[in-house]
Amino acid sequence: MSFFDAFTRKHDYLVCVDSDGCVMDTMNCKHFHCFGPCMVTEWGLEEWKEEILDRWNVINLFSMTRGINRFKGLAMALGEIDKLYKPITGIAALQHWVEVAPALSNDGVAKAAAEATDPDAKLVFQKALSWSKAVNAAIVELDEALKIPYEGAKEGLAAAHAFADVAMVSSANRDVVEEEWGKFGLLEHTDIVLAQDVGCGYHMCHLSTKESLELIRQAKKQGLDVTCETGPHYLVMDDRDLQEHGRFKMNPPIRSEADRLALLEGVIDGTIDMIATDHAPHSAEEKSKGLEKSAFGVVGLETAFPVMYTHFVKTGIITLERLIELMSTNPARIIGLDNSNSFACFDLDACYKIDPANFLSMGQAMPFEGWEVYGKCVKTIVNGITVYNNTNQ
Repeated sequence: MSFFDAFTRKHDYLVCVDSDGCVMDTMNCKHFHCFGPCMVTEWGLEEWKEEILDRWNVINLFSMTRGINRFKGLAMALGEIDKLYKPITGIAALQHWVEVAPALSNDGVAKAAAEATDPDAKLVFQKALSWSKAVNAAIVELDEALKIPYEGAKEGLAAAHAFADVAMVSSANRDVVEEEWGKFGLLEHTDIVLAQDVGCGYHMCHLSTKESLELIRQAKKQGLDVTCETGPHYLVMDDRDLQEHGRFKMNPPIRSEADRLALLEGVIDGTIDMIATDHAPHSAEEKSKGLEKSAFGVVGLETAFPVMYTHFVKTGIITLERLIELMSTNPARIIGLDNSNSFACFDLDACYKIDPANFLSMGQAMPFEGWEVYGKCVKTIVNGITVYNNTNQ
C-alpha cells in the first residue's frame, strides 16, 4: 500500500489508534461548532439551519457514516439539501469527485477547481475549498478546553510504543491532527499518520441482524468503501434451534428467523461479500457449562463449505460459482491475498454426517453435529504444496 512506502517497521506489531474519540475527545464538538455551521454559512442555508445541522450531525456522527472523510460528508449533505431545500450548483461534479479523487483533501479539491472547465463544477470545488479552510480556522478558534487528550492517552501511547509501531488514524486533514497531537507531545509516540489524504475502507465482521445488513446496503448505495461478512450458522439456523449446550454459544448469537431471511437475501443480492467462520476453538471443558456459562465461540473451518453447499447450492438458492465467490475469490480480493496457487478440492457427491470426532481441529464444539451434508474436502493445496490429502493420489 502506497502510504506505507516510507514506513520502516521497528516492531512485530502495528497498533492503529483513532485520533478523535480514542485520544482527542473532539469529534462531536468539531461537527457541532465547525463543520455544519460553516457549511450553512458558505452555501447560504440559514433559512433551514436547524434542520440542515440535524442532518449533518446524523450523517457525520450518528450513523454508519460517522467519521467519514469531510468532503464525502459534505457531498452527502449537499446532495440532500439539493433535493429538499435549495439547488446546489455543481453538486453532481462534487459527488463524482469524492468517489474518484485520489486525495480527498484541501490540495485535492484545489487541484479539481483549477482543472475544472465547467463553470458550475469550478464553483462547487472553490466553495468546498473555502468551506474546508473555514472549518480548519473554526477548529483553531475552538475553546482550548475542548481540544485536549483524554486523561492517560499520552501514557497509553507511550506504553504501546514500547513494544509496537503506532499509527495515528484520522479522517481529518493531516495538518490539523498533527498540530493537535504535536501540541500535547503525542507525535513522539507515533510512527505514521494515516489522515484523510490516505483513505481506507471499512469491513464489518460477523453480520447477524437485519438492521446491520440494511446499514451496509445503504452505505454501499452511497458509494462508500464498505464490505461485510456473515457466518454459515447465521444463515441456516435461528433462535428456535438453540439448545442448552455450549456448542450453540457464539458472539454474536444466533438471531431470529427474520434476521436469518434478511441475511440470506443479502447473500443473494450481493450485499454480503463473503462467508467466514469466525473459527474459535475451545476445550471441551470450556464448552461444557451450558448455553449461559460456556465460553463464546464455535469452530467452523471443516463444516462451512459443506453446510453452505448443501443448504444453498444443492437447493438452487445460489450457484456454486456464487458460493466460491463468497468463500474464496471475494475474501482474497478484499484483503489483497494472492490465492492463485492455493485451493481446496471437494467431492461434491460425498454425503456424510458431521462428526466432530473426525475433525482435525482441536476444537470440536459447533452446532452442526449430526447434520447430513454433501461436499467432503479431499485435498488442500497451499502455495502449490499439498498440506492435506484424503485421496489415494
